[in-house]
Amino acid sequence: MKKILEKIQSRLWLGITAFVLAMSGLSVEVQAKDVSIQISGTNYMFEEKSHYNLSEATGSSGITAGTDYGVFSISGDIERAADYNGFKAYDVKSGNISFSYNVKSKLMDVSDETWHLIDDKTKVVNGIELDSKILSGAVILQSSFDGNKWVTDSCWNNIHSEKSDFSSDFFVTNDIELINGCYYRVIVAYKETKKVTDGGFMKVAKYETIKNAEVYSFYAISKEEKNTTNTSASGTPRKEFSYIVNTGKDTGYDIKQGKDLDIDDPHFGWKLGYFTVNGYTRETKESDGNVVFLKTVGDDITLWFTLCQDDIFNLNNSDNLSISRDKNGYDKNYQIKQTDFKHGALIVKYTDEEGNSHDPVIYTNFLEANTRTGADTKIQIYEEGEYEVALDYEIKNTSRKVGTVEVVPEYTNYKLYFKFSIRNGNTMVFPRDLKAPYSELKDGQITEAGFSIDLAKSKYLTIDIVREIVTVNEDGTISLDVRNNTVGKDNKEYTQEGKYTITVKNLYSNGDPTPKVIYVGTDKYLLALSKGNLSVDKLNEKILQGYTVDEGGFLVEPVTISADVEEKKEETNNSESTVEILEMELLERETGSKETDDKEEQKNESENSIDTDIEKEKSNQGPIVVFLGVVVCLGAYLGTIKKKSTKDSMEDK
Repeated sequence: MKKILEKIQSRLWLGITAFVLAMSGLSVEVQAKDVSIQISGTNYMFEEKSHYNLSEATGSSGITAGTDYGVFSISGDIERAADYNGFKAYDVKSGNISFSYNVKSKLMDVSDETWHLIDDKTKVVNGIELDSKILSGAVILQSSFDGNKWVTDSCWNNIHSEKSDFSSDFFVTNDIELINGCYYRVIVAYKETKKVTDGGFMKVAKYETIKNAEVYSFYAISKEEKNTTNTSASGTPRKEFSYIVNTGKDTGYDIKQGKDLDIDDPHFGWKLGYFTVNGYTRETKESDGNVVFLKTVGDDITLWFTLCQDDIFNLNNSDNLSISRDKNGYDKNYQIKQTDFKHGALIVKYTDEEGNSHDPVIYTNFLEANTRTGADTKIQIYEEGEYEVALDYEIKNTSRKVGTVEVVPEYTNYKLYFKFSIRNGNTMVFPRDLKAPYSELKDGQITEAGFSIDLAKSKYLTIDIVREIVTVNEDGTISLDVRNNTVGKDNKEYTQEGKYTITVKNLYSNGDPTPKVIYVGTDKYLLALSKGNLSVDKLNEKILQGYTVDEGGFLVEPVTISADVEEKKEETNNSESTVEILEMELLERETGSKETDDKEEQKNESENSIDTDIEKEKSNQGPIVVFLGVVVCLGAYLGTIKKKSTKDSMEDK
């Protein structure tokens, strides 16, 4: 109840804060990916002396919002999906799911006449043997990969007591379960009673007692996994790993103390299981023999485990050999302290491209969880890096028996160990325009703002970047001068003007280096190289032919005068009229005949203007003035006619 009140108080304060900020003109953005969902279930009732066998229940009822004992819910980035094989199903969009069971106090501290909780001193629930008595209640978590065969993962006892170590958030799924799709079942067992009659004088009071088992089950799978293309361990190309060593007993599964199996070893001659890696494009090796898997676009490199034994408690069909529960297992190689490995522990360690060694991920009870005949278990989809994989397990050998009594059983530790690397097989990087983020620049393109390098998760490529700038020579041609020759880096920005040549090499592939050219800046010669897709030699060839480059980077053809125009120019000895003719001819070439028509129109307008002036003089002056004006105008007109005639004669020539 205290925890519930704290949650209510926290949400209340959040609401008040959001309201105050909103009134202040500020916006509050709440990004809540995780949701909490109460799971419906069934409550089974049993007689007082029962062991909670579900098939022997005396009655049942549906659970929709918890019971008087508690409420079960799951939370995470999840959404409801279509039912799967008769189970309610949920898609996990990201991360894992946490399980929560909040115990109520309604069955505590109440009168005898009301149903109340009492201790159950049995240790068996539906055939599951517990480590200790149920007492105030037990929570049992089971999982299954097929919905039929259930594996008990964890148990908690006496959960309603003050000394209980049971937490309301009692379990978090792992990626192996969600990648493969997993069925979950939670059983909550407890006992309650109430007084039905008083004993009276010299009589014993009568009580009615029942046992309850709340059962919640559902199916969950990674939503991303539904879209993967690698769905089988048999896909090729593929590589198997199955080499194991005997590490002795209680040595911390130290591989340095490991030895090959000999004929006297109980593990000799039969295989427990093997790992497979597939979903890659090609396999290669480093100089030290380490296996490297190369991936390209569309590859899903996946690690699988295949269990070869139908029954891990009857190994190699022998009643004497079984996978033992290693309650105090530890691993020296990965500095894993003593913990309950249960029936086999899978350990995966990852080192990233920068040499950062991540903490190993441990999956306990791995072998028992994989006891499905003919089933392959997907471990994880991997990206670039270094990987170490170890399967630690303990085998119990009871070859010495007297009847059914085991006489000094022997325990031996084994380790199945291997390592591999994953590299991107592509030799591609993606220059991104800084002016338009995430916009990819193609080979030969130019950007004014600059660019950044996107390795697209290819962390092991060798990238060299050379920057050159333009210099103009005395004859007008250009040269490129190297100013920087450096190593490229993911997400680094390049903004200085020049031509950038990006060369990418992949140490693990046999292909030639892949060069790519990007231009940065507004220089007209860089623009010409980019827009014209020209080399420097080709551009210089054009410049020597008389071409010029405008500010937009376009080539402008040289202007030439025709041979007949040159001949006319020589015949007229550079006379004013000949120059005028040449100018008109050149002008017509550039702008058409419009200019010539405009000149003729201007001449006509000039003549008309003279006529108009004569008329004005005629009206304003007397007859003599008019006569003189006519004479002057006539002379001017005759002069114009003569000039035009001379011009026409020149044109005829």
